[in-house]
Amino acid sequence: AMRAYAYAFEHGNLGLNKDIHIAVQWYLKAANAGDRDSMRNLSRIYRKGVAGLTKDLQQADYWEKKINPNKRSKP
Repeated sequence: AMRAYAYAFEHGNLGLNKDIHIAVQWYLKAANAGDRDSMRNLSRIYRKGVAGLTKDLQQADYWEKKINPNKRSKP
């Protein structure tokens, strides 16, 4: 459910206005509860700087490593 809320805020679904900051808050809740898809979404959002959010490669790498601890960081 947390990831669904995050997705809805990220994309403006379910009658909600797009808000990347609220989406990230929901993705963080889901990721901290162990949801790997939310971890992937956080990595993507931080790596690309989605919807005007500042890129944060350190955060992107953190979530990528939570998914796959043996994977090398992306440039």
